[in-house]
Amino acid sequence: MMLFYMIILLGPFSLLYHVILTQNMEFSFSMKQKCETATATATATATATTTTLELEDDLPVLSACSAEQMSTILHQLPKRCCVEKVPWPWSSKCSFSFATQCPDSIWLRNAITERHKSQQNNDDSISIYVGCNKGMDAINTLRMTSGNETYDKVAWRNHLFAKQEKIHEGHCNQTYEPQFEIPSHTNVKKAVVHCVEPLPANSQQLIKTAKALKYDEYFHVHQVAMSSKNGIAYFPEANESKLGSEQVSIESCNHAKLSGSGMKCQKVPIYTLDSFTQYALNDDSSMIDFLSIDTEGFDPQVLKGASKTLPRVKYLEFEYNWKEGWTDITLSSVIEDLKQNGFACYWAGVDSNIWRITDCWHDHYDLKYWSNVACVNTREQSAKSLVQIMERMFHQTLKYGKEIKYNNWSTEQTGGKTHQRKRLPLHTDYCVN
Repeated sequence: MMLFYMIILLGPFSLLYHVILTQNMEFSFSMKQKCETATATATATATATTTTLELEDDLPVLSACSAEQMSTILHQLPKRCCVEKVPWPWSSKCSFSFATQCPDSIWLRNAITERHKSQQNNDDSISIYVGCNKGMDAINTLRMTSGNETYDKVAWRNHLFAKQEKIHEGHCNQTYEPQFEIPSHTNVKKAVVHCVEPLPANSQQLIKTAKALKYDEYFHVHQVAMSSKNGIAYFPEANESKLGSEQVSIESCNHAKLSGSGMKCQKVPIYTLDSFTQYALNDDSSMIDFLSIDTEGFDPQVLKGASKTLPRVKYLEFEYNWKEGWTDITLSSVIEDLKQNGFACYWAGVDSNIWRITDCWHDHYDLKYWSNVACVNTREQSAKSLVQIMERMFHQTLKYGKEIKYNNWSTEQTGGKTHQRKRLPLHTDYCVN
């Protein structure tokens, strides 16, 4: 997932910035007055207002965080930097933003590795990537869920980038991250990945690459967009953007038209996730192992159009930020809606660091910063192992207390291929430049 550097331009973009900044500033004004308030009072109040998720029989019970746990979370994800950096939401200086840059989803990999080793649950696997981009994560997921070494990220990358002059590598560098290591004696199973990518520069090359590598039987590329309603959107033509561009959304051509840039655009159909699953899966009952949403600010709209699909999803990832659809929607409302559908959501970090948001809410989470959220369906029996793994990692994260350290992925790249990781301790002044 991606870091966005906002460039404030004169004209229509300045109005959007003003709206976003005003919303964050208004929310943070009251937050400022609370920064020095004793943690125990705030956390006790927060705990008292939450309820325990109702789970199916034989599934672990996820209780609301205790006052002590709320206090620990606040030490690890403090509010001060989030409040002080409100005018610069793209800076990732807010604690939960800094902590969730480029999550590694090790909890999901561990759950699938356990499944392969046990050689159980050989049901067909379905995954959906909304905002597939270059397909790196999607191909790795196909490899991971199928246990089939035929699906290879290196082969995908080499063919995808062949003869391409304009390439956007991406902030999180998924292109060169190691692929999933398939356990020995794994039984290959049928798995399908639906790669939803509306940007012509990306989707056209994805289709060619899948066909050339003969992945297209189980790796399906759909050049469509997704939102809360069916319709039509306009996206830049293939020669107007780089392969792998990460800052293009449903509104990009509208913004370009208002600014008079002369960008050439083409029609792309918009589906809700519910209508998409109807035509792509052709049934109303198949479980969806993994749903990834990364739509440059329209993630809440995609979720809004997925009321019938969400109960069938075992695991969900989405991106939270200050852009587009998030401008008038709060994270707290999205988390509550997902809870009503049985999902427990977490801030998705790296190195097994993960913080439960559901029933462990802190008010500064509604300040809008780029960050990543992972949710698991606690009502689905087949997701039981993943529920246990994520909750166990959450409790382990809390045990680190004030000594917790984050992996900072925003360091220099080496030859454009690997990130030089730097271990940074979290302390009260880390948000000062």
